[in-house]
Amino acid sequence: MDFDKTFWPSAADMDALRQEDDWRRVAEECFSVDNIRKYFACSPPLSAQDIDGWRPCEHVAFLFSEDNEAFHNLIRKHMVMPFVLGDFYPGHSEEVARGKCFALVKPDVDGAPIPNAGGASVDADVRGIAISSTWRRCSASRAVAESSLAVADYLLGQYNNFLQFAGQKDGGMRPNRAITIGKSCQP
Repeated sequence: MDFDKTFWPSAADMDALRQEDDWRRVAEECFSVDNIRKYFACSPPLSAQDIDGWRPCEHVAFLFSEDNEAFHNLIRKHMVMPFVLGDFYPGHSEEVARGKCFALVKPDVDGAPIPNAGGASVDADVRGIAISSTWRRCSASRAVAESSLAVADYLLGQYNNFLQFAGQKDGGMRPNRAITIGKSCQP
């Protein structure tokens, strides 16, 4: 893919950002060993395994069961933080950026079962799924936990009609309903 990186910060800008006190505080607090440990300990049992077969609760949380801070800091430094910093060994970034992709075929809106999953009807809901690394999921989850309030405050301050649907029951369907209602009210 060819991403438009016109407004992306340069490597020098990112290096300067990482030297600031606020960034260091975020890296030390949000991505601390304790927060990483809690992420894996609170993962649902028997959740989906990652591309390498690791399950967060059964396999990774176990690594934090011993009182070995030196080992835990190595996990943080070499397994989680590279996804935050984008600092991978040369030639290794392709491997960590990959994922296992497949499609799920779901029944149509009426809930009718699909008679033949191999020859699903055109009105079937097909959803692409990409399974990534458990370590990437951990770093992304911790980043969202750190930034979600600031992003919400920014959006609520910028737009007087901003509505937040995420985190609500049926949050994915509410924007669709709001748009449909809005279109039906237009002359």
